Amino acid sequence: MAAADATGTAARPARSGWLEFWSQPHSVYVNRRHLEAHCRRIADDLRALLGARFRPIVLDYGCGEALSAPNLAAACGRLYLFDAAAPTRDRLAARFGGRDDLAVLDAAGLDALGRGSIDVAVLCSVIQYLDRAELDRTLGCLAPLLAPGGELIVADVIPPDAGVIGDAVALLGSGLGHGFFWAAVRGLAATLVSDYRTLRAALGLARYTPAELTAILAGHGVAAECAPRNVGFNRGRFTLRARKPI
Repeated sequence: MAAADATGTAARPARSGWLEFWSQPHSVYVNRRHLEAHCRRIADDLRALLGARFRPIVLDYGCGEALSAPNLAAACGRLYLFDAAAPTRDRLAARFGGRDDLAVLDAAGLDALGRGSIDVAVLCSVIQYLDRAELDRTLGCLAPLLAPGGELIVADVIPPDAGVIGDAVALLGSGLGHGFFWAAVRGLAATLVSDYRTLRAALGLARYTPAELTAILAGHGVAAECAPRNVGFNRGRFTLRARKPI
């Protein structure tokens, strides 16, 4: 995942270590069933947030593997997927190439989107990997893409008081409900010596209160409010819905 500069041109994130991490094989998901359950839950929750919008044009920025993108695309007029990690984009293109309802964008494709061309933009589990300057550049890229009345969904945001215990409980709970509990237990043990833990200790993760993030979004011309619950399995995090004035 990456941000973009104020002109819309994709830029290498300040925390380049995170982009390198996501561009290589990793063990964030404990097994295939975990990845599938995660992607399915994200798509279902995002579909619910689309609500009464009729066939919206949606951009999922920093989409990751997006295995359930066809489920989300079924509720869209068109779904654009963008991820800054080139290997991820290659897998997405191989998986979804040739579909009429969704398209995988590279940096040039993202730049080519017109102002006001997107009804809903999604940043799900992205901003924790961006420093403040990168966050502002990302929002400076996405906000102009929104049509009047369009919406930016900023999801899975980590609050300042969240801890690793909450993340562990969320993982074990989803594992229990979706058939990968013991793999989740083993995964938690493996995390103690993982590259992700090392990088997280070195670079940290960005954290915001809803009020702090609302103020940042207001500076980019969108008015935010908290969604009733977070997108995804982790109930210790939150989602903001930020709307552009009509």
